[in-house]
Amino acid sequence: MKSLGLLPRIIAAILLGILVGSIPPHALIRVFVTFTSLFGAFLGFSIPLIIIGFIAPGIGRMGKGAGKLLVVTTGLSYSSTVILGLPHQLVFARKVCVIARNVLNFARIG
Repeated sequence: MKSLGLLPRIIAAILLGILVGSIPPHALIRVFVTFTSLFGAFLGFSIPLIIIGFIAPGIGRMGKGAGKLLVVTTGLSYSSTVILGLPHQLVFARKVCVIARNVLNFARIG
C-alpha cells in the first residue's frame, strides 16, 4: 500500500476534525479552552523574557555606551507608550461616562 502524501493527509485531518468537532463533548471542549488559555498566558509571559535573554547579551558585547543606549531606548519606548496612551484612556473614560449618563436618563424616561 502506497503511503499518502502530505496534502491528502492534511485534507483527511481537516475532515476528521470537522466530523469530531460537529459532535463535541462539552467536558473535552472545556479542557481544550483551559489549556489554550493557560498556554496563551504562559507565552505572553515568557516571550518578552526570551527576547530579553537574546538581546541583553548582544547589547553587552557592544562595548562602552551600550547600557546607556539600552536605558535611553527603554525609557523612550515606555514614555511614548504612556504619553500616547493617556489621551486614549481619557477619551475612553469620557465616552463611558456619556454612555452611562444616557443609559440612566433612558431608564428614568422608560
